[in-house]
Amino acid sequence: MKFEVKIHYRGINERGVEAIIKRIFLLDAETFTEAEAIVTKEMETVNPDFFIETITRSKIEEVITNEEDYEYYKAKVVFTGVDEVSGRESKTTAYYLVEANSTQEANETTQGLIDRNSIVPFSIEGVQLTKITDVLTA
Repeated sequence: MKFEVKIHYRGINERGVEAIIKRIFLLDAETFTEAEAIVTKEMETVNPDFFIETITRSKIEEVITNEEDYEYYKAKVVFTGVDEVSGRESKTTAYYLVEANSTQEANETTQGLIDRNSIVPFSIEGVQLTKITDVLTA
């Protein structure tokens, strides 16, 4: 299960000025407690005097990263299928977190991944920039 953890701490920002730094992490954990422990371990080396604002479950199912240090975009993908018993059309929504340089690049990356891995018809309903600053792994 994926969680989004919002934190803040006093530190030096990218302009070299002391300020309140806010970060949002996305991570895999089984429980809220485990999510808190993962962030605490990560922040021990950065600034042990931090505050966790919120921990929430995330709808993101898969993370697509690259080697560059880009921003994170959330892509909403709708898969369309047909129920074999009733013959009715059914739709399933999935969310992907895509590390990219632009909305267009995130859209193209998502399109390419799903084209390679799915035989079900789909459409990308939207791609938007997120405030997620990092993806943590346990």
